Amino acid sequence: MAGMNASGPGPVSTLDQVDKGLKETLIDALNAILSPVQEVRAAAEERIKVLEVTEEFGVHLAELTVDPHGALAIRQLASVILKQYVETHWCAQSEKYRPPETTEWAKAAIRELLPSGLREAISKVRSSVAYALSAIAHWDWPEAWPGLFKLLMDMLASGDVNAVHGAMRVLTEFTREVTDVQMPDVAPVILPQMYKIFTMAEVYSIRTRSRAVEIFTTCANLICAIDEVAKGAANTLIFPVVQQFTEAFIQALQIPDGPTSDSGLKMEVLKVNYTEEVDDPVDSDGEVLGFENLVFSIFEFVHTLLENKKFKSTVKKALPELIYYIILYMQITEDQIKVWTANPQQFVEDEDDATFSYSVRISAQDLLLAVAAEFQNESAAALAAAATRHLQEGEQAKNTGSEHWWKVHEACMLALGSVKTIITENVKNGRVQFDMHGFLANVILADLNLPAASPFLLGRALWAASRFTAAMSPELIQQFLQATVSGLHESQPPSVRISAVRAIWGYCDQLKLSESTHVLQPFLPSILEGLVQLAAQFSSEVLTLVMETLCIVCTVDPAFTTSAENKICPLTIAIFLKYSNDPVVASLAQDIFKELAQIEACQGPMQMRLIPTLVSIMQAPPDKIPSGLCATSIDILTTVVRNTKPPLSDMLVCQAFPAVAQCTLRTDDNTTMQNGGECLRAYVSVALEQIAQWQDEQGHSGLWYVMQVVSQLLDPRTSEFTAAFSLIMVFAHLVHSQLEPLLEFLCSLPGPTGKPALEFVMAEWMSRQHLFYGQYEGKVSAVALCKLLQHSLNTNDKRLQDIVVKGDEIFNPDEGICTRSKSAKNPQRWTNIPLLVKIFKLIVNELSSVVEANANRANPADWSQVSANEDCLWYVDKNGTWHNGFDCPLITFCCGNCHRRYCCLDGFKMITEAGQKRCMLFHLSPSTIAGIASSILLFVAAIATMVCCFMCSCCYLYQRRQQRGRTPYEAQHIPMASYPVEHMYDASGKPIGHPDYPGYPMVPQYPGVPHQYPMMPQGPYPPNPPDAGYSQAAPPPYSPPQYPGH
Repeated sequence: MAGMNASGPGPVSTLDQVDKGLKETLIDALNAILSPVQEVRAAAEERIKVLEVTEEFGVHLAELTVDPHGALAIRQLASVILKQYVETHWCAQSEKYRPPETTEWAKAAIRELLPSGLREAISKVRSSVAYALSAIAHWDWPEAWPGLFKLLMDMLASGDVNAVHGAMRVLTEFTREVTDVQMPDVAPVILPQMYKIFTMAEVYSIRTRSRAVEIFTTCANLICAIDEVAKGAANTLIFPVVQQFTEAFIQALQIPDGPTSDSGLKMEVLKVNYTEEVDDPVDSDGEVLGFENLVFSIFEFVHTLLENKKFKSTVKKALPELIYYIILYMQITEDQIKVWTANPQQFVEDEDDATFSYSVRISAQDLLLAVAAEFQNESAAALAAAATRHLQEGEQAKNTGSEHWWKVHEACMLALGSVKTIITENVKNGRVQFDMHGFLANVILADLNLPAASPFLLGRALWAASRFTAAMSPELIQQFLQATVSGLHESQPPSVRISAVRAIWGYCDQLKLSESTHVLQPFLPSILEGLVQLAAQFSSEVLTLVMETLCIVCTVDPAFTTSAENKICPLTIAIFLKYSNDPVVASLAQDIFKELAQIEACQGPMQMRLIPTLVSIMQAPPDKIPSGLCATSIDILTTVVRNTKPPLSDMLVCQAFPAVAQCTLRTDDNTTMQNGGECLRAYVSVALEQIAQWQDEQGHSGLWYVMQVVSQLLDPRTSEFTAAFSLIMVFAHLVHSQLEPLLEFLCSLPGPTGKPALEFVMAEWMSRQHLFYGQYEGKVSAVALCKLLQHSLNTNDKRLQDIVVKGDEIFNPDEGICTRSKSAKNPQRWTNIPLLVKIFKLIVNELSSVVEANANRANPADWSQVSANEDCLWYVDKNGTWHNGFDCPLITFCCGNCHRRYCCLDGFKMITEAGQKRCMLFHLSPSTIAGIASSILLFVAAIATMVCCFMCSCCYLYQRRQQRGRTPYEAQHIPMASYPVEHMYDASGKPIGHPDYPGYPMVPQYPGVPHQYPMMPQGPYPPNPPDAGYSQAAPPPYSPPQYPGH
């Protein structure tokens, strides 16, 4: 068998026989690779590895590939192996190179054989040959293969469809890998031919012409990159042909889809205009083609123009037509109607402010918000004109019998409601002429009264009306509120009921701002009934929306909330138990309990229902309850205590307090310990005297339990996660009141590294200052830092001036993505700066946050759905570094993922608030707290002072402090004992079957309000009779879950 390094086969017949036998052996090995038996395939692969080092191996593969009489499977397999062979053996300079290198004789033979494969009728074989040829051309052209391009150009001019496709595939792959050295020779040959192919629409197919555009784009990008280094390259290579290509592209965009044009071709043309990556179209390689991607590309192009100061004026001039077409693309598609009708949960997800979904509709809305932010006054006028034009055209379509006329009405309502602030302000100031009352009465209200309107139009009308409450007359508000209450009825389609829930949230929010909540009071019983029914029937996305609305409804009228506590509280408890593994639902349940606790008349009944449940959970064995349920229960108890005016009830002091203290002392879960410590802080800050006077059966007082919990949190064996922030707050308080004694004490004690404890405390404090979550902690710590800086500058204190701490992390831009292996090999590096410089930087950061917060409060502009997702919550990056939360500018989203966040307008990249909450909460870098703990434990005499300082020195402020973040957890499924199970819905949105358990009784319907369409009755509306079912009554006992042994 001849080796690969032989000088070439001789004319000896023996060598011919060996060559023939080698080819047959190769064919046998290829056949064996196709065997379904794994052992046979493995043996064949080993034989291929042996044959791979022979000189004739690549030649035989090329012969098998282009053999028109060979078996298709063998030809395809041979072509694939040939491509791999070229990559690994053709040139020793290749990154994938494995010896030995292909001989010159074999290279010449393969170059002679392969081009005929480009004419192959089988596209898969033709594509594999093209890949192999492009890989060879990368190394051999032009020196070793000068005739390649002439060969390819001849194929392009041959008129053979297969040859043209094959040649274009070679050129496409080759231009992607062409070097800056080769480009001056490539561009003058390729670009004129690509122009010829693109303009000959009758000769070449759409896909071939699309490839010509792609090749032009690739070459243009590389030439411009070369021009940055070698000046004049663009003038020589690309500028001479730009004009003719541009004219051809403009003409191509004007041709409607047909035999010579489609969305894929136009999308390739648009990609020439900017350099950002977009989704590739679907062609023969499986890439995505479609009208949606064309629209995405156009909208992205407009976004790019908005970001460039030079082209903003161009967009501004085109605003009227641009917004007209944006509204056009905001219409609901038929596919969306089908999906949303069959799946109400998906409807909530897709139409939610914080959706992860992306569509043409969402993309258009994103672009509308972008232009509205950039040109507020101009976009308001353009939007008013475009909406008027669309509504007139919609009316004409309705009169001609078009069944889709309502879609443009719905889109206009969505557009106007999305940027309602700039519309209302400009109409109010007279800068825009738009009949707002006529729009509300003659469009929205008229659509609500239609006898057979689409449920999605009705739902959008309810939502849109709630956006413009300030522009309504009292009579009009009454009519819309009546329609919204009717929309909650069980007989309405799910999409209408869901939209009614959103509308109720809008009315509550707007009417609270205008102090007109009395308008809502007659409707509150029916609103609550509708929300309770929805909460019992749905889960997930719908349930989250219902609970958000229920929370704000509780704040409208305290008297009504008190009368309805016997429905609100049991429902919230049941939801909390059933969905305890959902951090978003648990957080919303906690918010509802907070609102109930702030209403004095609700405190007693609510505590009678809630506290036994929480105590039962805290006393249960850990293996009998879902993981995380206990920590969340303590969090809820903390909320109740902080929002209850003293004195606390016996149930909170005598039952809940010992339960949470004992639970904290016996647990080894960091989250439970941390939440337990926070809960005891709440008890001490709200009712210190009651806690001090209470004693258990053994005579231990409440303060004894507090000290036991403090000792456990300070235990050096306990994770720093449980007490680090509380300890830092101790030192922050001492800076305010006992600065000099504190400095002397810390300097007199050694830290974990042998240096004074002051250096250790300062280093830990500086590394955590940006992690404080809540206004109170942040203010106390920031003012303490100011006092430290002032003291050091006034006294020239060397104890502080000599301390050096971590500054900023050092990043290497050449490292790329930071993987775990890279992090292990290259640990984090930080600059070292003086302590006073670090303090100054932290104070400046706190100041900037306060200035931004004040600016936001001074400009409470409502930018519709975007405002809900403009906040990036705090997060931990892949390196374990904490990053503080921040607000995004107006109408921008929080974008990124769990480990990196920033502000943008790209819906693809947006991370919702719900998504951020689902991300794993912070994990601090491992470090020891033994130094602080030992210092505190040694300083026994100061313990009492510290405890009082961080627990009860400023009780008034502590009551107003914000709640800390919550920890996600998992839990088993706990059924809602007293509520109906979730209904299933058919394609028309109607419920299937019946609940196994009875729900709440129906509230009597308002007179004149029908259950079916039309939603709005004609004529005057009588006053709503009071509902006796909501009168104040003693709450029924609530049976908490029981566990074995309790």
